[in-house]
Amino acid sequence: MMKKAGPGGVRIVGRGLVVVVWMAVIFAFSAQTGGDSGGLSQWAAGIIESITGIDVPIVVVRKMAHVTVYAVLGVATAWWCRTWPQRWGRARAVMAAAIVVAYACFDELHQTFVAGRDGRLFDIALDSVAGVIAVTLFWWASERWARRREARSEVTGIRSSR
Repeated sequence: MMKKAGPGGVRIVGRGLVVVVWMAVIFAFSAQTGGDSGGLSQWAAGIIESITGIDVPIVVVRKMAHVTVYAVLGVATAWWCRTWPQRWGRARAVMAAAIVVAYACFDELHQTFVAGRDGRLFDIALDSVAGVIAVTLFWWASERWARRREARSEVTGIRSSR
């Protein structure tokens, strides 16, 4: 008879699924041909211009997209890794960052097989930096939040259920 997963196990799987789904979103964007990807960038640039009145170069729009999707991946991955066993400590943050960097490498390699696309070292670096900064900021904020919650529980005598 299999043992049922406790709430922690469900949390690990659920948050892991968020990471996998976001990776699939990135993969889908990377699987677009060069023409489709360029058209999407043109569309996004048009929206930015209509909202701000600023004519943003396509290359800037594309790099902003890289930063955004990898920052989201960094936060999602750090959030997932926070559910891993406490004894791993800060190694969980390092693992989150390593996962993001590894996926950035995989994503750019994947693009070398897509018509009209190529993999670029600059994009790996940009994606990695965005993801690692997001992991670092998430980890810093969650540690700070945990310390505040702990201090509050010492004052009130009420322990958090988490």
